[in-house]
Amino acid sequence: MKISTLTLFLLFIVSSYSQSNKKKTLAANEVSALFNSNGILFQNQAAGVAGYEIPKGTGLNTFFSASIWIAGKDENDTMRLAALRYGQGRDFFPGPFTLQPNIQQNLDYLYQWEKQIWKVSKEQIACHLANFNNPNYVIPEDILTWPGNGDAALGISNNLAPFVDLNGDNVYSPISGEYPLIKGDEAIFYIMNDIAGPHTETGGLPLGIEAHVMAYQFKETNSYLDSTTFINYKIINKGTHTFDSLHVAFYMDADVGNYADDYVGCDVSRGMLYFYNGDMNDESDGGRPGYGEFPPAVGVLPLSDNMKYSGYYTSTSGYPYNDPGPAVEYYNFMTGKWANGASRFYGGLGYQGSAGVSNELSNYMFPGTSDQNGTLSTNGIDMSQQFPNGWSESTNNNPPGDRRGYLANEPFALNPGQTRCVDFAFLFAHSYDSISNVNGFLNFPSVNRLGLVADSCRQFYNGNLQSSSCLETVTTDLTSYPTCTTTFLPPSAGYNGPKIRRIEGYGNGNNELELTQASVDSIIQNGFLPLVEYENGKGPIHVEIIDSSAYLLGYYRLELIDYTPSTLGNSADTAKWVLHHTYNSQVNDYFGEFNILTDTFKIIPELGLKIRVNQKKYQFPQGSGNITVKSTEMIDAKMEFGNSSEWLTGIKDNDGYFPTNWIRSGDNAPIADQFDPSYECLPNGASYLNP
Repeated sequence: MKISTLTLFLLFIVSSYSQSNKKKTLAANEVSALFNSNGILFQNQAAGVAGYEIPKGTGLNTFFSASIWIAGKDENDTMRLAALRYGQGRDFFPGPFTLQPNIQQNLDYLYQWEKQIWKVSKEQIACHLANFNNPNYVIPEDILTWPGNGDAALGISNNLAPFVDLNGDNVYSPISGEYPLIKGDEAIFYIMNDIAGPHTETGGLPLGIEAHVMAYQFKETNSYLDSTTFINYKIINKGTHTFDSLHVAFYMDADVGNYADDYVGCDVSRGMLYFYNGDMNDESDGGRPGYGEFPPAVGVLPLSDNMKYSGYYTSTSGYPYNDPGPAVEYYNFMTGKWANGASRFYGGLGYQGSAGVSNELSNYMFPGTSDQNGTLSTNGIDMSQQFPNGWSESTNNNPPGDRRGYLANEPFALNPGQTRCVDFAFLFAHSYDSISNVNGFLNFPSVNRLGLVADSCRQFYNGNLQSSSCLETVTTDLTSYPTCTTTFLPPSAGYNGPKIRRIEGYGNGNNELELTQASVDSIIQNGFLPLVEYENGKGPIHVEIIDSSAYLLGYYRLELIDYTPSTLGNSADTAKWVLHHTYNSQVNDYFGEFNILTDTFKIIPELGLKIRVNQKKYQFPQGSGNITVKSTEMIDAKMEFGNSSEWLTGIKDNDGYFPTNWIRSGDNAPIADQFDPSYECLPNGASYLNP
């Protein structure tokens, strides 16, 4: 097989690095769901917009942001917590757990976890199985780099992402036909931990956990599965703390089309948190399209655990009924209280002093007809006389608004070394049945349909997914997936250049550079990107795959050696280079024969590579050596127009006594002879002509 992308790491100088967030979109069915490697779900953080579009391609979204919250008190009764809402800070960090210090500055760790998020489909797997031994087959990058194994030298567990181990050696080898184990028809996978740095979102103390996250979808036309997304969290206690009651909650900022006119509720009997439009028409607002008449309802359904509490708050409310701040406020929400620790009550807005509230405590907020008598919410107290129509936002005549909600599962023990998996499903229901009026209150048809979807989803989970929730199993029937072509074109005769990532240093080696779109997007989102990646054949060194059959998997890092750094100018002229190749913890080094001032290629036949690293010297037209007169030839320049009309042009430089003489060239001293190669300025000319 041939490899279309090869990662080379350039190391010139040492500096610190902090991981950037990566994202990918899952869109196997009618949902387009965005996932971020920092743990934020369904939010395009760069654009500040929702990222859960359904139906996909319509611009209509139902969720703005979502994330898991995890908290517990350790053996010393010290509260520890990791949670996110919108990612203003960070409590979770991409990559697996390790206790090595300054792991975010460890280059070996970065080599392995800079990618951070993977997406694989069963269709790709079927193609891989049919063609992995084809010499011209290109292994998809996310199958090739699937993080099946960790590096023990970095304190990382050996077993990470699940995969099919054909030879039983416990080493992931896609080149031998091994492949990722995924759930659903298409899945996204990433690993995060809460120990790599301080918790800047909540200020909570770290728990010492590693979480393996797999989100997945099924392609089922004309089925509720076609509008459902599943997610599995494999939570591992990698630390030393014991938790006898670990709380797991799921937070959602649901914007059903128009964010400003929503209601929230919970279905106690089904254990579901849901959101719906607060009136009959979901209007467009603020440039965001609404669903119009007969708006849908959406929900999050815990599949592996029972719901212990549900709660809500509104962005415009005052404390303690708005967004949590410090960790203790998150913990209070997760344990059935308001942010300040105050109790919640059945009826009204859930707190004393609100209109219609009772004196009875409630574990759930706005249960509606799912708890008509209120006995499930109040631990057995019949509330039907005071609330004959149940308790919902509609029966309480609340004004619709921007709702945020959460549900908390039954707590469980998690000791050091133990694992617990939790599963959730994100549901969507759209009913066009007539809206009925029951005892003077509206009965929303999409909410009713959502309950039926939840029943079907739970039945499907219990029959197909529950047994594999925390096991490394997957539906292995790939016969229904069309295998891709077995005819692949060989590598082109031109420059078959790989992608290159720059770890440290600067310069272009007199090569034309072009960043990948992912690098450009990350720079726009974060303001900087330490690990920039270049497009194939567009990096600062020339790396060419000349023999794909000899190419070896692994990590490649190119480093300059044998030179003394200087504080003045570029001192790498006399440097040579070494290429480090690492695979299965074995390192082999390949050295360039000449220093980088020598413009020559090095062929490494055992790797099938051809490499050139060249330091292109600046020119000194008059031989003065003065740094102010350095120049070099143009690498490349072009201006492209969509049609024949050149609607934008520049002002051409000339050597006349006029402001159009705007490019500094030649020497500082004016040369009057216009035939002199350094001619630029007239003697005693104006300052703008004599820079």
